[in-house]
Amino acid sequence: YNIDDSAGNNNGVADYSESIVLDMTVNNVGSDEAINVVVTISSTDPYVTIIDGTENFGNIPAGNLATVIGAFSFDVADNIPDEHIINFDLEAVGQATWESSFSIDAHAPVLTSENFIINDAAGNNNGRLDPGETVTVLIPTANEGSATSPSAIGTLTCTEPLITIEVETYTLGEIVAGGSVDAVYTVTADPGIPVGSTLNFLYEVVAGAYSSQNNFSIVVGLIVEDFETNNFQSFEWQFGGDANWLIATNPYEGAYCAQSGDIGNYQSSSLYLQVNVLSAGELSFYKKVSSEGGWDYLRFYVDNNEIDSWSGDVAWSQETYQITAGEHTFKWEYEKDSSVSTGSDCGWIDYIVFPPIGMPPIGTIEGTVTLTGGSGNVQDVVVSADGFSTNPDASGDYSFQVSPGTYDVIAELDCYEPVTVAGVLVEQDITTSGIDFTLYPLAVPTGLAGTIVDFNDVHLEWTQPAASRSIEPSTISINNERISRTGIQQIEKSQETDESRDLLGYKIYRDDVMIHEITNSTTTTYDDLALDAGDYDYHVTAIYDVGESYPSNIEPVTIILPAPQNPQAGSQDQDILITWDAPASRALSHYKVYQNLVQIANNITETSYLHESVPTGTYTYNIKAVYDGGYESAMSADAVVEHDPVNTDDLLIPIKTELCGNYPNPFNPTTTINFALSEAGNVTIEVYNIKGEKVVTLQNGYLEAAYHSVVWNGKDNSGNNVSSGIYFYKMRSDGRYTSTRKMILLK
Repeated sequence: YNIDDSAGNNNGVADYSESIVLDMTVNNVGSDEAINVVVTISSTDPYVTIIDGTENFGNIPAGNLATVIGAFSFDVADNIPDEHIINFDLEAVGQATWESSFSIDAHAPVLTSENFIINDAAGNNNGRLDPGETVTVLIPTANEGSATSPSAIGTLTCTEPLITIEVETYTLGEIVAGGSVDAVYTVTADPGIPVGSTLNFLYEVVAGAYSSQNNFSIVVGLIVEDFETNNFQSFEWQFGGDANWLIATNPYEGAYCAQSGDIGNYQSSSLYLQVNVLSAGELSFYKKVSSEGGWDYLRFYVDNNEIDSWSGDVAWSQETYQITAGEHTFKWEYEKDSSVSTGSDCGWIDYIVFPPIGMPPIGTIEGTVTLTGGSGNVQDVVVSADGFSTNPDASGDYSFQVSPGTYDVIAELDCYEPVTVAGVLVEQDITTSGIDFTLYPLAVPTGLAGTIVDFNDVHLEWTQPAASRSIEPSTISINNERISRTGIQQIEKSQETDESRDLLGYKIYRDDVMIHEITNSTTTTYDDLALDAGDYDYHVTAIYDVGESYPSNIEPVTIILPAPQNPQAGSQDQDILITWDAPASRALSHYKVYQNLVQIANNITETSYLHESVPTGTYTYNIKAVYDGGYESAMSADAVVEHDPVNTDDLLIPIKTELCGNYPNPFNPTTTINFALSEAGNVTIEVYNIKGEKVVTLQNGYLEAAYHSVVWNGKDNSGNNVSSGIYFYKMRSDGRYTSTRKMILLK
């Protein structure tokens, strides 16, 4: 189809309030000619009125198109929404009936107005409406739709009798799609209007059937806190932390400013104000800091979200932030770390300019917190009610202000059962007192014991904590002391609280680092596997639906992976032979050999090692056992040898005759077989293949008592290279000693 809107703006699309003519093309996709085809369009859309919905397309041959110019017409409503989709049904009737559908996008304006701009260049040019001042107000009015609007008129009104709008209506004319036109008004504030008065303006723009409204709130003059009253009574300031803020005499301007309180390490001093921001605007203030740079900070928060912070030596300077409409809490807090005081060790603020604000109605909650058991600090307890919170003082007393309403007041501290007092009613200008809390520690797992299993596994067991205090629903009497202009009233209320706790599982800690969490409360064992040698401290905490308990008893465990035993070292001509006994262990992988604490061999699988061609000198050898998984034992005892390759008369005499093993193993192409003789005698060393056939004789003759070695080069008695595979070497000594070991030749 083709849209013909020549009766409208002729842009080829369907705009609001247009009469549209449709040129229509139909296609006979069948194999037979369509005879006397009559096409009808229809729509149930409320924004469309069909004027001509039927057209005769005549006969349409198979596979041909038929087009009728001006086949149909319809009117678009003058209030159709922008980008509204108009759905049409199409029916073609000939020798049969065919049905189809199509849609058309509609276009219309969308009017918006977001900003209220004050131009007071003819006045004091501070960008605000002040008493006695006449200003120009600009309200940018935008068309965010996809069609040019009808001629628009903007109307501005204000309910304040001390405000005069010279002409309340302004003709904006047509506003093109995506464009904007300023509505311009002259506004005068009576000289008698109070500074800080909140003005509510209503702006309405109408363009044909389209319109929009917006409310703008502004404040006459500036709402400023400059502390020139020498106190904190100009606004409903509140204090928090460990020390109250105070008035100081080194201001940015005037005679006074606010300074953070005198605090020590790990303490804070905060000043905050709860306000109702009537319309979005700017908050600005001047700040100054003298502190330990990078450690002690003056921080600014909005609704307990940190917005900015300053540390070190910061001269008076201004900060400005955009604030949204609604209830907010502005807080300035000076906070110290664990040590060191530098400079004046505080922060200052001055000349705070607020956005349009009203002070919300306020009530007070107060009471006392008591800790029974545990090692907690009552000043770390958080007492909260729907986002408002405070900490008790050293005596456990607390007080904080909230907006009027009904609250669940909660007292919480890590490792303690939180307590809730539900349904606390707070009313304007009234103190609700007696909201007291007693906190008990969460029950702790007991009897933690550790057992070493298989050398370097630790099996932990403990006893499930005694049932955490389960307080059945009980009645708490709340004494509301109502302090009002009419005096003090006593009101008693009953509230129910249920403080039963669900045990969810446990956390396992090794050296104060959590290593595992158990999510089954009935599981009271844990195996910490494959540990390195060393000293470890374990503890367990219980996990409840409300938090984590204090630690259980500390269970110290020392893991000792046995080192090789009885190390010996002796000169063998130019070489030094080191031997040792295997430790009693499980899953031993191999050994490492050290000379003077420097590793000289790794992956040794036998209990001996021949250190070849060693210069003259005194040497200390040690061996480590390496267990599966790479876990190493401590060093063995020292094996010290005074090695003289020239004088080998004083050879080390083994304490027993033994076939020590070969190195390397597997090997290619040579390996050294080490053996020891405690007495002189005839010795044979022979190699056999896996079939039991002798391959080669490496030693056959008389030898002195000493450590000895022979080298096999992978050849048989005929000098031929043997194939890869498993071989066995056998040692016999004077018929009194026989031993066989396995070696692998890999090529």
